[in-house]
Amino acid sequence: MAFISTDVVGKVNNTKIKPSQGFIAVFEAIANSIHSIEDAAISDGKIEIEFTRQPGWLFNSQSGEAAPIQNIKIIDNGIGFNNENFLSFLNSDSTYKVARGGKGVGRFSWLKVFNFAEIKSTFQDNGQFYHREFQFENNKNSITGTPDKLKVSGEKQLRTEITLHNVKPDFISKFPLTLSEFADKIIEHHIAYLVEDSCPQIIVREIKADSSDEIQLNNRFKHDFLLSSDADSYTINNYIFNVALLKIKANDSNVKHSIFYSAHNRVVTVTSLSQEIPDLSVKLLDSESGYEYNIVALISGIYLDYNVNVERTRFYLPTSKKKSDVFSDITMADLDKKTGEVVRNYFEPELEALRANKLERIDDYVSNYGPQFRPIMEYQEKLDSIQPDLPNDKLAMELYRIRHEISMDAITDFNEVIELGKLSGLNASPEKIQEFKDKFADAAKKITSIGKSELVDYVLQRRLIIELFEDILGRRADGEYEWEEDVHNLIFPKQSSSDTIGEAEQNLWLVDERLAYHKFLASDQSIDKTKDGRRPDILVGKGFENSKLYADSSDGNYNSLVVIEFKRPMRKGYAKDDDPIAQVTNYIIQIREGKAETPKGRTIKVSDNCRFYAYVICDITPKIEYYMAFHGFTKMPDEQGYFKPNPALNAHIEVISYDKIVSDSIKRNRIFFDKLGINKINF
Repeated sequence: MAFISTDVVGKVNNTKIKPSQGFIAVFEAIANSIHSIEDAAISDGKIEIEFTRQPGWLFNSQSGEAAPIQNIKIIDNGIGFNNENFLSFLNSDSTYKVARGGKGVGRFSWLKVFNFAEIKSTFQDNGQFYHREFQFENNKNSITGTPDKLKVSGEKQLRTEITLHNVKPDFISKFPLTLSEFADKIIEHHIAYLVEDSCPQIIVREIKADSSDEIQLNNRFKHDFLLSSDADSYTINNYIFNVALLKIKANDSNVKHSIFYSAHNRVVTVTSLSQEIPDLSVKLLDSESGYEYNIVALISGIYLDYNVNVERTRFYLPTSKKKSDVFSDITMADLDKKTGEVVRNYFEPELEALRANKLERIDDYVSNYGPQFRPIMEYQEKLDSIQPDLPNDKLAMELYRIRHEISMDAITDFNEVIELGKLSGLNASPEKIQEFKDKFADAAKKITSIGKSELVDYVLQRRLIIELFEDILGRRADGEYEWEEDVHNLIFPKQSSSDTIGEAEQNLWLVDERLAYHKFLASDQSIDKTKDGRRPDILVGKGFENSKLYADSSDGNYNSLVVIEFKRPMRKGYAKDDDPIAQVTNYIIQIREGKAETPKGRTIKVSDNCRFYAYVICDITPKIEYYMAFHGFTKMPDEQGYFKPNPALNAHIEVISYDKIVSDSIKRNRIFFDKLGINKINF
């Protein structure tokens, strides 16, 4: 009885295959068939891969779900399991096929993924045909059946069948479901063989109860997938890496622009080419055939053959120099970079056209939607990292990322300039001085560009806020106007304070630019110690005359306070207690009498000379005009508001129309809008 010279159960347990990599067992069986045909030295080599599905499942025509695959049979007309090959099969970690990359462990992957394997082989020895048949199982005996050679009669031809029985539950969900998916998975892994004219004929067939469907892989690859191919190579540390450059039709393949790293003619890992060439995130067009295609760079070489794991699922290479070690002086990053250079050179005309279209697209976006990015448009080497055809929101995110990178580069450059300046001072040769000037100019240029970009960002935000403010003031679809709280929240969120809201989250500049600088602010929060509900819309503790005075004040008294009161746009009716002038006047009196406190419960202290500024923001309706006449207010020169000083309270009160808020904001910012081209931007 034949035995494998190892603990099969232990060997299978130590075989590392993830659930998503279960199809490796099938790949290994196919590779064995290819090698067997090569050993037979025949020109009509043929491999048939047949699979059946689990019985009792119904096909769902709506979802396209089919029954899971159960058994897979690989048939070939290669040299078969002759005595030499059978002895190699029995020898664990056999080196019999080491010259072709045989690791001697492929058959253990069968038992890792399937329950058992059944082998039937007709082979020739000294002119006689023999038949060998046995089962390979994951147990102590491992080999069962009649492995001894037997003379056969009847039709005499080479034929080997390897049937992999019952996919294990851990792997079944990751197996391809359809015949075409099954075929394409084999094409992707064995693409290095299929490119060659010497590749045996390979057929994939689904066996059904009363029929079968099949795909001829060679024809599918060369006619439906492959558009054209060429070859190149590159060298790293005296190791040669071969590059097969393939144009794969995009309409019949799920393969994207990719780098296929192979070992022993089998694909091990796949990397996206767009990581090295961002423009390759879209399909290319072949002008001669009219087909869209993706680029596949198939990389092979002795170095990769020597540095692949036994399961052929990964390479023993560090990903980058940071993770490099003394045992490997070539990294995957090195290979990616060199491969990218080969692809970039070979497809230079196509890539230049892609790049030109992308830059035109970015320029159009910047001109119409993103003027804040105009200063960074000259850094085209940075723009090269952007993928083409991004939607506007993602393109904006990429441009912000690049602006941040340039800002960080500027800081680094500036630090280098400082160090270089120190050295130049010690050794002020003409060359050193010129180097210092060049680096200083470059750093200053970057800093200036970023400053311009951030300024445009800020001014652009202001224009957006003004437009939003105008929209809020307009009539709604129901014919009504927004409530004052909507206006209030845009200028400064209600129920908040300067402790919870930062400068970027408020728009007090719409009322007065100086309001951005304050010591204390409370929005729609009660200031009355008696808790009777009195609350100005906005109370600001600041200083128009000398803001430094408050930072240096030791007694904590405010020398200036601002009260802002909003009224609903186009409000017509005002009750007796709704007189806005009386409201803001009462707030001022309450504060002066020491009856007001901050949201934290601290008394709002004001000096005897504290200056109060009160703003009532509303539309000038007939009722407001009545209040203005009643309180003796003076109309402003532009007739969009009223004002009146109150010497007794050391206060200045203004009633400002919403139209005036908008028009004054536009006037204050118009010079920025015009100079930065923001008036031309679409939102």
